[in-house]
Amino acid sequence: MKQLQKRIQKKPSLDSVVANNRDHRVVIGFDEKMDVETLTNYSNYLVNIDGQLRALTPDIADIDVLHDGQVVVVTFVEKLGGKTVSFAANSKSSTVTEVSEIHVLGVKDVAGNLLSNFTANNNSNKIILDDALNNNLRITEKTLVGPNTVELKFNAGIVGASNAAIKNITLATGQTVDSVEYNGSSVVKVHFNKNFKADASDVAFEIDPSELETLAGYGSGSNLPVASVDDEVSPSLVTDGLTVKATATDVLQLTFDENISDAALGLLASDLEIRVNGSLLNTRTDFTVSTGDAANDKVIEIKIIKNGVVAAEDVTVNLTNDRYIQDASGNSVNLFNARLLAGDEVTETVAPTVESAEEKSTTSVAITFSEKLDESTVIPANFTGTATPSAVSLSADGKTVTVTVGTMSGTETIIVGAGVKDLAGNAITAKTLTRGTDF
Repeated sequence: MKQLQKRIQKKPSLDSVVANNRDHRVVIGFDEKMDVETLTNYSNYLVNIDGQLRALTPDIADIDVLHDGQVVVVTFVEKLGGKTVSFAANSKSSTVTEVSEIHVLGVKDVAGNLLSNFTANNNSNKIILDDALNNNLRITEKTLVGPNTVELKFNAGIVGASNAAIKNITLATGQTVDSVEYNGSSVVKVHFNKNFKADASDVAFEIDPSELETLAGYGSGSNLPVASVDDEVSPSLVTDGLTVKATATDVLQLTFDENISDAALGLLASDLEIRVNGSLLNTRTDFTVSTGDAANDKVIEIKIIKNGVVAAEDVTVNLTNDRYIQDASGNSVNLFNARLLAGDEVTETVAPTVESAEEKSTTSVAITFSEKLDESTVIPANFTGTATPSAVSLSADGKTVTVTVGTMSGTETIIVGAGVKDLAGNAITAKTLTRGTDF
């Protein structure tokens, strides 16, 4: 079992590389703690010197391990064969020895896993030193990881940084840097005093590399732009984010702080708990979910179709799972339990329909509706036809009307008029029922 566990562990990989030509130093960072014995084993490194690949030896460079085995420093001698060592491309001359590459071979992490760059056989273990020179300090990843926090990944481990490294912030007036967080790895977090947009669309500033210190020294060169960053911030429901749509009394609107993808909204109903006046709505029959107005992708709409919901103020929507609401970057929404904004009311607008009609006798027909009816609309004037209805009565459950008619002997009709309404005031579409066909 131990051997199986060992084999399936994640392999370590190169995290950063930076070189300092003046000090002839190359600093290699890994994404986890490494086995010190393999890091200091010279046979695990090859170097390209003046176009020839050679084994690294103590006569060529010293090897030191820092940061508890997560960083190795290779410091070359000042001169080889009487010529000055240089990492710069095409620097070989009668007075300069060009060290152009380091190949990292069989180093292992503390669990004994070989370096993934070495086992991949894709030359990713080959370090081009000219690319790694400190004046080539660059940002390889930019991500908004919190409302006011941008995470930057560099091609070198950062051991020193200050707020002064952040330049030309272009957000709203008053946006400043709270702090810069670093730990010797290639990742730096910049914390600001104000939140960015949740989709990261307004993140824009620059990094002054001369204010960043690596183990190989300070960076140099032009400012590094930070824009078009990746978004890893989960969308959230805004304050008072549950409202009734201004143009539709039966539609609840959930408003988020960034655009929401509609890719999986058809499945969202199963993750919502909606209560109206304390009663839990059925996810299959009582409401539907859709995107909002095309002009506002931050809105999800919930159409209430449960019969009898009238001027309801006590409405809550609880998101119990984050599987189906995501932003454009695939970040799942933060769970929420929202209550309808005070003063709003929701009323369903689904008209009642005739579900069935049954002849009880030649002078009586029972008509059952899809929902409870407004008793004040169940009157003889709203039930006409050749069956000559003369009286009507509503059942205790409010859904069945018994119509008293003249003696029927043929294909008499009963017309349910548009004056019949449900408890929410929604009128039925007039319907003609024929004896022998409908009852």
